[in-house]
Amino acid sequence: MNKIKILHVSLWPINAKSIGGTEKYVVDLSSSLQESFIENEVLMLSGKKTAINNVPYFPLNLSTIDKLDEYSIRSTFFKEFNLDSLKKFAGIIDSSFDFSKYDLIHFNSLLFYFCAVDKTRVFTVHTNPIEFDQNWGTKSFDKMASIIKRDKSTNTTFIAPSNYYAYKYREMLDNKITVIPHSLSKNFILDESEGNKSPNTWWNIFVP
Repeated sequence: MNKIKILHVSLWPINAKSIGGTEKYVVDLSSSLQESFIENEVLMLSGKKTAINNVPYFPLNLSTIDKLDEYSIRSTFFKEFNLDSLKKFAGIIDSSFDFSKYDLIHFNSLLFYFCAVDKTRVFTVHTNPIEFDQNWGTKSFDKMASIIKRDKSTNTTFIAPSNYYAYKYREMLDNKITVIPHSLSKNFILDESEGNKSPNTWWNIFVP
């Protein structure tokens, strides 16, 4: 197995009591990687430094908001949702954090799409198109899909938390989407019956 270092980047602050789907997804995935002796860390846009299952969690603290999340990010960093605002948001993050020591970056939202563009990247598409438009304005997901379709990067992979949305995103993003369910157990990677490690499975996304 190759020795690599992975960083997960979360919009949401996370602590040991986090039970929300998006936050728990990061906790379960990072914990499973750690138990498989794969070094990984979690960068949050806000919150408090902590460790969960021996995985370090630390905040970037981009603003004075204690709980910077997908809702407050819009009012803080986005006057409108478009290509320029996404690039500007990525520029703020790239200038505030050094991604160079990581081999793979797992971003927990498409809002990070222009961050760390020179690295191997994985994006989990948690928000369905309807919610995306509700949060970011009408046709926002169409704008995001158009950006992704025009991008010919070969270092970017996408994940969906269910088979249903993986199918929808494959059509909308014109891209291969791997399914890693929200309901994965902490030992998902260790279980050969669930975490099939043959080529082209989700395991190879994180451990090439």
